Amino acid sequence: MREYPQSKTIRFDAYSVITAWASLGLSVILLILVLAGLPFLPLLLAASTLFLLSAAAHLLLAFAHRCPECSKHPTIQGFAPVHPQTPASAADGWAGVVLRVVGTTSLFAFTAGRRTVFRVPPNNWFKSFASLSGTG
Repeated sequence: MREYPQSKTIRFDAYSVITAWASLGLSVILLILVLAGLPFLPLLLAASTLFLLSAAAHLLLAFAHRCPECSKHPTIQGFAPVHPQTPASAADGWAGVVLRVVGTTSLFAFTAGRRTVFRVPPNNWFKSFASLSGTG
């Protein structure tokens, strides 16, 4: 299994997608609470700002890496089918890429009917931070 060339970029891209979706959901819930008269406006503004920043980060990071096999941007679906050889499921397309990168640290590419699996190594930034702070 080959390592994905821009593994840090795709991992941060996947995290920015998850952060954007989570903060969008939180913003909707907080908006409903604010409209109901509860004092959550500062939290709504913070969640909305987080959504905008993470969505902007995703837009920048999504175009910063390409699959070395097919030259597509893995976290951008577009309007074309994913690939004729790809098994159809709910986890296909950009959502499947994000879930696989964050959850299983792998990425699939389909080129000319051939499936290639790329390894996306996990971030060791928690371990690095712990060693810098003297707790690890």
